Amino acid sequence: MTANCGTTIFGITTNDGITIGADSMARHPDGQMEIFRKLHVVGDSVIACEGLGILNLPEKTEGSDSVLYRADQWMAEIEADPRIELNANAMTIVNFIETTHPFIELIRREEIIREFYKFQCDSKKGYLADFLVASAFHEEMLVIRKRIRMTLTSHTNGPEWNIVFDGTTYPDRDSPINPFIRYGAGKMGQIDKAFSGDGDCYHKMFVLTNGSFSKLRDGGKVSLDELRNTVRSAISLEAKANPKQVGPPFVVATLQPGKPVSVTSYSE
Repeated sequence: MTANCGTTIFGITTNDGITIGADSMARHPDGQMEIFRKLHVVGDSVIACEGLGILNLPEKTEGSDSVLYRADQWMAEIEADPRIELNANAMTIVNFIETTHPFIELIRREEIIREFYKFQCDSKKGYLADFLVASAFHEEMLVIRKRIRMTLTSHTNGPEWNIVFDGTTYPDRDSPINPFIRYGAGKMGQIDKAFSGDGDCYHKMFVLTNGSFSKLRDGGKVSLDELRNTVRSAISLEAKANPKQVGPPFVVATLQPGKPVSVTSYSE
């Protein structure tokens, strides 16, 4: 079986909307890489995933499909699922993840338990997958993190492995203390350093954004175009530091109340 991880998902919420982006690299155990779409639009919402991206059967028998799970395909199919209502917000999509995600059934298979356990431990993350789901409506802007992990649960008939979901809901508006809200998943070391004022990372972001990063960080108002460039530049910064795990194209989505989701893809 193969499991693919690595990813940087990064987003910023301001009073004007939500800007969220992800890289598109998947690296296989044999060293081969492929473009892997980690961010998808679902109506007026966006879903992005970091962590275990592809799970294959150890041996493909004749006439069978070796792929047990691909996060990109599963996310792409959500919008067409009849269980998803029109204009679903982030909470609706998160509920869908919690009730239908393939890991819920896959963990019932002994050979999958071994793969899940190996991935969760070897990655040193302590989880299998991390979803960020965002929606922007006039009544509420939401970004929700939903993390999936396996855990051993005690029962009267003995211990049993189960899938559990941990969630975090980010505030839907900024505040006088925090003029913006940022969040991310996966590789975030360089981004965190830049926002903390680390000299080298901060300078790189300043140059990549033509100074608008400094304006944002200092509490100034920036345009949505500047936010898109900031998110793209932040993911690019992680890609340069982690070229074997994070790479282009960088897909950035902008969500504004009352407007269709805008998606832009960047080659660098």
